[in-house]
Amino acid sequence: MTSNTLRALLAAVLVVCLVGVAAGGTLAQDDAPEPEMEVVYDEFRTDDAVVESANMTGSAQAIKQNTRATIEDDDAFVRVGLENPNSYAVAFEVQISNELVKPATLGTVRAVENDDVTANWQAQHDFEAEETHTKVTVVVPAETDVLFTPSQLRVKSLSWTGEAEQSADTIRDRVTKLWEEDRLKQRTYEVTGSEGEIVTVDLENPETGDRIEEWHATYTLAGAETPQPTPLAEGTGEPVFYRPIENDDGAVNAIQVTFNEPGTVSLTVEPTATERIGYEVTSYRSSVLDGFEWGPFTAVGVTP
Repeated sequence: MTSNTLRALLAAVLVVCLVGVAAGGTLAQDDAPEPEMEVVYDEFRTDDAVVESANMTGSAQAIKQNTRATIEDDDAFVRVGLENPNSYAVAFEVQISNELVKPATLGTVRAVENDDVTANWQAQHDFEAEETHTKVTVVVPAETDVLFTPSQLRVKSLSWTGEAEQSADTIRDRVTKLWEEDRLKQRTYEVTGSEGEIVTVDLENPETGDRIEEWHATYTLAGAETPQPTPLAEGTGEPVFYRPIENDDGAVNAIQVTFNEPGTVSLTVEPTATERIGYEVTSYRSSVLDGFEWGPFTAVGVTP
């Protein structure tokens, strides 16, 4: 077989694969249920009696338009349960007070035991009420109950002082505030995670819209004999990786770091020219060591 023939066959296979992927994506989108009704549960934010009950007992529920919403909060989990016994799909919006759950932008959260149902989990600021709360939106299919449990949730929030600074409780105890007087308190931070933990780093002030536009990060793995800083990359499959979380306008306002293995992420925001050069050097060293570790070769004795 000639090289030209081989290239032609590979090109044909690639076209078929791309068409298949596109068709599959279109099919999945077309199969999404169209809601015939929208119900907004704001009781968990605006009803003082419901909020107080939830704070006292750790859970609360509300019933509206032949649907039910339940929230539970403890030190490890936030649970949002939704019940739709109707014969048609329903669009839910659940608003949760910051007295119950620390507002955070988690992006897409999949339902437990039902991967086909996903919710959008966002931090939402109400300028009239001058408060920030959690907003969860999802379309629940007919005759379906769903449960969302962002477990091992931890938020490293780019928070602000003054009115935006709030007391911490339950999950919010784990929040570290990184802003001070409308400026960054510091530009370098460390985020330590255990195996399987997910940490959301907010990059936007929900009250003013100010956003960190430039940052870089590296990670090291716990227990390594010679910890080697590795650039934090987007995607999956790495020991530690991140995915960007976008708002409704498509702008990245948070990143979600997943620790497949325990480790520490070193984050630098608004880096200086010197810090950029240092990061490029670290990236180069990491790529060189990866090259040595390929195949039968190893980087034994190499010191970065």
